[in-house]
Amino acid sequence: MVIGVLVFIDGGIATLLLDRHFPAVFPYVLLLGAFFGFALLTLAPSSLTSLSRTLQFYYSLAYSLAATLCVVGSDLFLFLAKRRALASGVFALVAAVPAVLVNAFFVNAYVNNVPVEVPQLPKLPIGIVYAILVLTAVLLVALLILVAYYSRKQVPASPPAAQ
Repeated sequence: MVIGVLVFIDGGIATLLLDRHFPAVFPYVLLLGAFFGFALLTLAPSSLTSLSRTLQFYYSLAYSLAATLCVVGSDLFLFLAKRRALASGVFALVAAVPAVLVNAFFVNAYVNNVPVEVPQLPKLPIGIVYAILVLTAVLLVALLILVAYYSRKQVPASPPAAQ
């Protein structure tokens, strides 16, 4: 699940950097996917730990594959629909290829029973985690409203140049 969240964040940031080539709301859709995955990890950890190890793997794999397919689909959108080969190459190097390689590594490690050491993060009080989730949701909604407001605002036409 964490890998899927990171892939969604990576794709969202990469599409924000290439904002001229994507619809204005698209990066926020990817970040919304990351928010839902993070919220699920935070708010429902007991539902994930109550599943068997195999079901946990398949659940996490489905989420990670959805994130990776969104990022790879974004890259294909740049290459095929927008005909931007250079931007597509940059996006592939920044987001798509790392997402595919990280997912392939973890699937391979699971299939071959190779333990992957992950550093432990410090435990946060649950109140702080809820505050972070609420703050992130408010910030995401505010950004979506700002994008919608400024994308509808018409830019006045400049006066014709004097000859």
